[in-house]
Amino acid sequence: MSMVDRVKQRMQELDIKQDELAKAAELTQPAIFKLLAGKTKRTTRLAEIAKALGVRPQWLATGEGPMQEMGSTLEARAVIEEIEQRTRTHELGSAELILILDLVKRISSPQKKES
Repeated sequence: MSMVDRVKQRMQELDIKQDELAKAAELTQPAIFKLLAGKTKRTTRLAEIAKALGVRPQWLATGEGPMQEMGSTLEARAVIEEIEQRTRTHELGSAELILILDLVKRISSPQKKES
């Protein structure tokens, strides 16, 4: 199965049209048409298309691994997307972003064992 086949399959599963995928991936409908018609062999916007389809970019490109992220990784990405959205709409200021980034660093850093 090719990347184009996986895109078409996922579009069918989600019941979305080319223009809807284009909007979600921040592309034009003609760009999606060219991709699906095989007129574009590769895309530099794979990550955006995968995100719009709710699948992992690696799976979309190669068919390898799980189609979707599981568990806490998926939840973490949802939180990151919400933060990015609120930053774009200026709902979060720089002070809030500094606090969030500090918290993320502490959570993602390996915990030191106390002696």
